[in-house]
Formats: sequence, C-alpha cells, structure tokens
Amino acid sequence: MATPVSTAQLLLTSTQAAQRTGLTPRAVRYYEERGLVRPVARSKRGVRYFTDAECRRLTLIRDLSQLGVPLAKIRRVTGRAGARETGAAMARAVRPLLEAQLGRAEEHVARYRAIARTLRQTLRTVDACGACGLRPGRTTCLTCPNPRWDGKPKGYVEGLMF
Repeated sequence: MATPVSTAQLLLTSTQAAQRTGLTPRAVRYYEERGLVRPVARSKRGVRYFTDAECRRLTLIRDLSQLGVPLAKIRRVTGRAGARETGAAMARAVRPLLEAQLGRAEEHVARYRAIARTLRQTLRTVDACGACGLRPGRTTCLTCPNPRWDGKPKGYVEGLMF
C-alpha cells in the first residue's frame, strides 16, 4: 500500500514519470511489478503517482539496466536506505557494484568514441567518392586517383562497397 504524501510534494502520474525519465509507461509498471519502485499514492481510478525521488530511482534503474546490470543486482543497489543499519553498511553494499558499472560505462564510452572516429573517417572517404562517376568495386576503388581516397579503404567503406 502506498504511503501518505505531503500535499506540498509534487506528484507525477506514471505517464509523466515515464516521460521525465525517458522510460515507457510500461517500463515504469514493470519496475513497479518487480518491486524496484513504488508509487507514493494511487487515485480511486488506479492512477499511480510518483515523486521526484522515485523518478531519480527510475533514472538510476534505467541507466544500470542499459549497462546490462541484472534486475537482481539493481534491486540490491536500490534497496531502501532505511533497510540498512548505517550509512557505512549502505556504502559497503553498493560501492563495489557502482565501481564495476562505472568501469563498464567507461568501456562503452571508449567503444563509442572509436566508432565515432571510424564513422568520421568513413564520411571523409564517402565525400571523396561523391564526385566519382565509376561503379564502386575493389578494382575501381583500390586504383582510384582521388588523393583523399589514396586507394586504401577507410573506415567502414570496404564493408559498404565491396
């Protein structure tokens, strides 16, 4: 059952919470069904209401999920702070997982930066091909006289053309 809420607290419907966090309303319901988030109130018609704090929890759940963290681990990280005896106990419980996920996030960033470099290189090569009237192919492209092309497939070009 939802807990009483102060009338000064801003309440968002599940649809509004979904919009604020970049989730779908179905994802908000799914996380609620799994016990990861709780609405603080419910209308007589069954409309669920969430606070800003719950939206921040949904954002954390979304981000950890995008990094591939299983829901069981997310549940451990997002467990209510009051369930732990001390701040130190909470820190010991969540720090290792957060450090591991930071490492994964940094790996993703490095991989996306490498992909971006390759895409930029591919775009430069494709731009060099823009004035070419010949049919793309290994023989044609590898002997191309365009100085920006220099006869070597750049980036993803070989996968696009050959």
